[in-house]
Amino acid sequence: MLIMYLQGIRDLFPLNSSILLLPDYVISSFLGLFMGRLSDKYSSREMTSLGIIFLGIATLIYLILQENSSLYLVSARSLVSGIGTSMFFPANNSAVMANAPSASYGSISGLLRTLQNVGFTG
Repeated sequence: MLIMYLQGIRDLFPLNSSILLLPDYVISSFLGLFMGRLSDKYSSREMTSLGIIFLGIATLIYLILQENSSLYLVSARSLVSGIGTSMFFPANNSAVMANAPSASYGSISGLLRTLQNVGFTG
């Protein structure tokens, strides 16, 4: 939806739209490594909860976007979303796999990934 906003309503070129969304992917890629270790060291519950809070804040930023909103607000949303994603997914995956029977790791992992992909398409 955000890419449609940037290219449709804001009339940005695809490259410029992608650059505004880049912080989300870069931050989640780099911080995900550290957040995965933190979720192993501390509770996965706290990490997933904190990640959901950050993702909720990113969603609230969506709600205030208007035709003339600053593009810095889009970058801020991307930054907050990247932090939330890096906290949520490693901790969530760790919690799911920690509670799965060892004989079912393959099928549980496949099901987890399938459900994540379905969630992203919705």
